[in-house]
Amino acid sequence: MASFGIIRMQKFKMTDVQGIQKHNQRQGISKSNLDIDYEKSNENYDLMNDGNLKYESEIKQQIGERVKRKMRANSVVLSEFMVTASPEFMESLSAEEQKKYFEQSLDFLQERYGKQNTLYAVVHHDEKTPHMHVGIIPITKDERLSAKDIFNRVELQNLQTEFTKHMQQNNFDIERGKPSDKKHLSPQEYKEKMDLEKEVKSLQQQRKKEVGLINEIGAFNEPKKVLDKVKKEKKKTVLRDRTSLPNSDFEKLEKLALSSVRLKRDIRNVKCEANEKIDSLEMSVQLADQRVAKFEKRVNELEKELEGKTEKLDKVQRKEIIYKSMLQDTGRDLDISVLEEKGRLIMFNLENGHEPENAQEGSRWLSILEDNKKAKTIPINRLEGFLSVLKAFLDRLTSKVSQYSLEGLKNKNNEIKRTTKFQKSKSWDMER
Repeated sequence: MASFGIIRMQKFKMTDVQGIQKHNQRQGISKSNLDIDYEKSNENYDLMNDGNLKYESEIKQQIGERVKRKMRANSVVLSEFMVTASPEFMESLSAEEQKKYFEQSLDFLQERYGKQNTLYAVVHHDEKTPHMHVGIIPITKDERLSAKDIFNRVELQNLQTEFTKHMQQNNFDIERGKPSDKKHLSPQEYKEKMDLEKEVKSLQQQRKKEVGLINEIGAFNEPKKVLDKVKKEKKKTVLRDRTSLPNSDFEKLEKLALSSVRLKRDIRNVKCEANEKIDSLEMSVQLADQRVAKFEKRVNELEKELEGKTEKLDKVQRKEIIYKSMLQDTGRDLDISVLEEKGRLIMFNLENGHEPENAQEGSRWLSILEDNKKAKTIPINRLEGFLSVLKAFLDRLTSKVSQYSLEGLKNKNNEIKRTTKFQKSKSWDMER
C-alpha cells in the first residue's frame, strides 16, 4: 500500500488565535473533538518551545517589531500547517522515527518560510494518527504582513511536491498525495456527515444482532416436538398394556416438555419485543437514510456553487498577477494607502453606474476624492471627472430639497397665482 506524505495549511485571523492555542496546548476539554484521548496528552510536545505560549501576545509583538505598516483588523496573522502521513505509514515508524519525521518537516517549513516567522511546532500523540501543527506568522522578506502573497495558489501546489522531495531525501519513503476532484467539506459539514454514518452503522449492527437472536430462538422449538411425539407413543403402548419407556424416564421427559412449553411462552414474548425493536430500528435507519440523502443533496448544491466561484476566483487571481506585474514594470508601489483604496472603490462604483444613496454619502464620497486629489494618490485628470459627477449629483439633491422646502412651496404657489391671474386678465381683455 502506498504511503503518502500529508501537509495542509489553513489561514487564521486574530479572532481565531485563542481557540487555536487552546486546542494545540490542550487547555480545557474539547466538546467538538471526541477523538482526543486526554490520558495520552502527556505524550504531546513542542519542538520549538519548552512551555506553553500566549499566541496572541507573541504574534502582536512580532508584527509590532517587524512589520512597517499598521495591521488591519481583518488581516491573516497566522498560517498553520498540519503535517502527518498515511496512518499505516505513521504506525510503522517507531517513536524516534516519528519524531525525526516531524523534525525534518519543521526544517523544511522554516527554510521555506523563515525560522524567525515560525511560532510553534506542536506534536499530538493523543489523537488517532500522530501529527504536527506548525504556526507561521506570514511576514514577507520586505517586512509586510501578507499571507496572500506568500501562500498563493502556485506556492501551495509546489509545496506538496517540494515537501515530498525533501522527506525522500531524508530517507522517508513517502509519495506525493494525489490530487482529488472531491471538494472539501467544512468542519461542521464533515462532522455532521461522520455522525450520520456512525448512526447508520450502529443501527445496522444492532439490527443484525436482533435478527441473529431470533434465529437462535427458533432452535428451542425442536425439544417440544420430540417430547410431544414421545408422549403420543406412550399413550399408544398403554392401550396394548405396554410401555416403550420406563416411567421414571417418561416423567423426566414430561417435566422437560412442560419446561419447554414455559420456555416457548417466554421466547414468544422475547420474539414480540424483538420484532418491535426491529420495526423501530428499521424506522430509525429509514430516517437516517433520509437525513443522509438530504445532506448529500446539500453537499452537491454547495459543490456546484463552489465550482462557479472557483472559476471566478481563478480569473481574479490571474488578473491580479498581471496587474501586479504591470505595476512593478512602472515602478509603482504594490501597497496602496487606505485613502487611495477608498477613492478607487468610489471611482469603480461611479464608473459602473452606482450613485450614493443620499446626500450624506455623496458628501463623504466627494470629500474622499478631494483628499486623494490633495494627496496626489490618483491622477488628477481621472479625479476631475468623478468630482464633477458627484458635485452635479449633490446639486440635484440640493435643488430638490430647496424645491420642496416651505419657502420653495410658497414661491411655487405665488408663481401659480400670478400665472392664473395673468390668464384671467388676458381672457377679460379679449371679451371686451
